[in-house]
Amino acid sequence: MGYIGGSANNQASQATQNVDSRQKVTFYKTYVSTAELLLNDCESQPEESIYGIIASIITLNIQALEAYANHKLKELVDQNKIPKDKYENYISKMLLDKFNHLYDFFEKTFYQGKEPIQSVSALIQLRNRLVHFLPEWSDEDGKNNKVLRNLQGKFNFNDKELFPRNVLVKECAYWSNNSVKEFLTVCDSDLTMKRTEDNRNGKVV
Repeated sequence: MGYIGGSANNQASQATQNVDSRQKVTFYKTYVSTAELLLNDCESQPEESIYGIIASIITLNIQALEAYANHKLKELVDQNKIPKDKYENYISKMLLDKFNHLYDFFEKTFYQGKEPIQSVSALIQLRNRLVHFLPEWSDEDGKNNKVLRNLQGKFNFNDKELFPRNVLVKECAYWSNNSVKEFLTVCDSDLTMKRTEDNRNGKVV
């Protein structure tokens, strides 16, 4: 009966090759950079023709936050810090709940009433109203007005228009991008640990 499997050195070499060949895409930076490109495009467009562009910028920014949160959670799985079943549970949560879990893991407090978290929360609500848009009469005090109240003081509305056109202005686009970039910068500082090297690691691209 022949020997199957090779030497211990060959097996170790094969394991190293497998690690080196593994790749993982983060992608949240792609959403952020695309939002920046669209913002630059806004500068060459008249205000009345950019509603869709600004709505896209807002959506891309929320996609960036989702991708970032999922990336950080997957890092914890890769480093054997949380079990995979918990990861599956966490990624099914609402966006801010994901960050709350991340902050809990790093023994930090997620202050939802403070900036930039407060702006991100308002941005998420705006994105939800745009994606699940409900038409409302101008004299209704419905869900759209609740979003408007949370956006007060963030940027100047176009008082000549109704929701959502009154908030889909260039100032909103700048506020959206700046809020998300500031939030991600804070998270990068708060949610950092030394990466441990093990056979589950690979190349992040």
